[in-house]
Amino acid sequence: PIYNASIGLNECINSILNQSFNDFEVLLINDGSLDDSLHKCTVFEKRDSRVKVFNKSNGGVSSARNVGLKNSIGKYIFHVDADDLLLENALLNLYKRAEEDDLDIVIGDYIIQHKTKDEPIKHIEISDSLNLLTEFLNGTYHNALWNKLLKRELYYGLQFVDGVDYMEDKLILLKKPKIGFIKSFVYRYIQREGSYSNNISEKSLESVVFVVAEIGKLLKNRPRFIDDIVYLKLRCKLLILLNTKKTNRFVSKTFDEVNKGILKSKKLQLKYKILLYFESRNISILTKVYRLIKK
Repeated sequence: PIYNASIGLNECINSILNQSFNDFEVLLINDGSLDDSLHKCTVFEKRDSRVKVFNKSNGGVSSARNVGLKNSIGKYIFHVDADDLLLENALLNLYKRAEEDDLDIVIGDYIIQHKTKDEPIKHIEISDSLNLLTEFLNGTYHNALWNKLLKRELYYGLQFVDGVDYMEDKLILLKKPKIGFIKSFVYRYIQREGSYSNNISEKSLESVVFVVAEIGKLLKNRPRFIDDIVYLKLRCKLLILLNTKKTNRFVSKTFDEVNKGILKSKKLQLKYKILLYFESRNISILTKVYRLIKK
């Protein structure tokens, strides 16, 4: 999906088209960008027959991805954000692994590119899908789609929820797919100042709340995930606390059923326990002090 991503867009598309594996299509979804992104996309479409451009009014990440899924014909789906880079041989290595063992999802290592340094992220292979789901829920493994090759069949009967523009990736990972890993880097996740993922708007926070609530509903009858869901909701409350200008009452009421477990959490850092505990009592002075210190 492309939304005002002119910076780095050419590099992103070139990193895809220059893959050593050529048997793929590139669907560029222009989600109502207001810069010259659409023009750049159409230039690539004229140059390379593998490229197809779809222009739509702005609807968010999920809406754009649904357009891509609807118009794609490949056996596998791979998602790329317009301001990141696909690394050399990524598609070939992922495809080979998927075909060798008939996998539904293949996960590759990736690099987080910060302003002054690179942070390589390597995975320990987890074959059991329910154990992997726990890692996603706990935030140990990144649940984004951009380092994962997914078999098209996973999307049958599913679609991304329009308007859910943050953490929407998690919804499709709640099935029980056959999963494998490759021990090579496939993706460069670039932390650009002003990028979408670095600016958590109130709309995005509402998306987080929606997704967490949906996950809670889907797993409510699965005892093994009870603690994971509690921790997920606490992290959601913390995300709101650290990123919203809304009153503390909003933080307190969001997933208020887990307020009693704040101090008992073994995974939250102590400083965050204290902040959330006082917010759950509608006392915001510590949060205000914390924000001033962070500034």
